[in-house]
Amino acid sequence: MVDKDASYSNKGKNKYWHGYKRHVAVCMKNGLISKSAATTAKVGDDKGLRHVCPNGGMLIDDKSYYLRETQQIMKIKGRNSGAILKNNMKRKRTEIKTNS
Repeated sequence: MVDKDASYSNKGKNKYWHGYKRHVAVCMKNGLISKSAATTAKVGDDKGLRHVCPNGGMLIDDKSYYLRETQQIMKIKGRNSGAILKNNMKRKRTEIKTNS
C-alpha cells in the first residue's frame, strides 16, 4: 500500500528516505516535550520550526536552523539561536578572545 501523503527527502548525496519528519520542542527546564508537529519528509527543518518554536528564551539547535528564514521566525518569537556553526559557514559567529 502506498502512502500518498508521504514524500521523499535527502541529506547529502547518498542518504534518501520516504515518509515523514517529526519536529519537537523540549523544555530544558523540566525535560518535557512542549510542542510537536509532523510534516512530510520534504519539509525542511527551517519550515518545521514554524510549528514548534516556543516564545522567548534560547533555542538550542543545529546548523540547519541558522538560515535567514529561521532567524526571522526566532526574532518574531523572541528567541535566540544557540546553533553551533561550522567554520566554513558564511555567517559563522566569531568568538571574542580575551587575554587573561
